Order: sequence, then C-alpha cells, then structure tokens
Amino acid sequence: MTAADSLQITITAPGITTQSGNRSFAVGPFGNPAGLSIRQGPSNTNRATNITPAVTVGVIDAFGNVVSNLSTGTNGLTGTITLTLPNATTVGGAGTVLSGGGPANLVNGLATFPAVQVNNPGTGYQLRAAVTTGTSVPGSTAAVLSLLFNIL
Repeated sequence: MTAADSLQITITAPGITTQSGNRSFAVGPFGNPAGLSIRQGPSNTNRATNITPAVTVGVIDAFGNVVSNLSTGTNGLTGTITLTLPNATTVGGAGTVLSGGGPANLVNGLATFPAVQVNNPGTGYQLRAAVTTGTSVPGSTAAVLSLLFNIL
C-alpha cells in the first residue's frame, strides 16, 4: 500500500475461531519526508491573472504521499516554500516578473499559492518550488520543477 486505502484481511490457522465483522486499525499514515512535489501545477492563463486552480506544493515521503503531519510553526518546524520562475527572461523577455510565489507556510504538508501571476505573455514557462532560504523542512532539500505552462 502506498496510500490510504481499505483492505480486508482474513487470517486462518488451526485452532483460531472465525469471527465476522469489521475491525479497523491504522497503518502508518505517512513516512519520513523525502522531497517536494508539485501537487497542483500551474495552468495556462492570461497575464496578470491568478493561476487557477491555486498552485500547491507538497512535502512527500519515499512513496509520493504527502507527509500530512508537517505544518509551519508546529513542533519547531520553520520551513516555508517559495516559487520562482527560472526561465522568466528567456520566455517572457526582460521585465518578466512572477508575483504571489511566497514564501508560503506548510499546512498539513502542503504549501498553497492562491495568487501566482506572471506579468508577460510567453510559451513554455516553468515554476521552480524550493524550501525558502534560511528555513528548513526535514528531508526536502531538492527543488522541483513544474510542467511547462503558457501565459496568454
């Protein structure tokens, strides 16, 4: 299992009485943080308009599950996530600016960016998500890139 799911387990052995009914038990809801993942990537949109749905970045475990017990400001976690636009001038020309890229706090392992905008049109932009300089998220040192998107 790599995500929350329901399973039926049947155990049989000599001398064990069969019982019917459902029994619930928890299997670890998350693993240790292993990296970042763009959970909701940017969509094509008009310039100077919020990208919708909101771009969301998650801290994930080795199986790709969001580590939902991480929230900025709890248990000593100081980490935040920041978005940048590494190919801004290549795609949009001089003066291209990304706004709304954070830093954003983690809430249950996710950082949400509801107001991401790019001011110049272009084809083939790519967002970069990384732990904000000067903050820390366990196991999440590598940055990730989004799929390509266009600003009209």
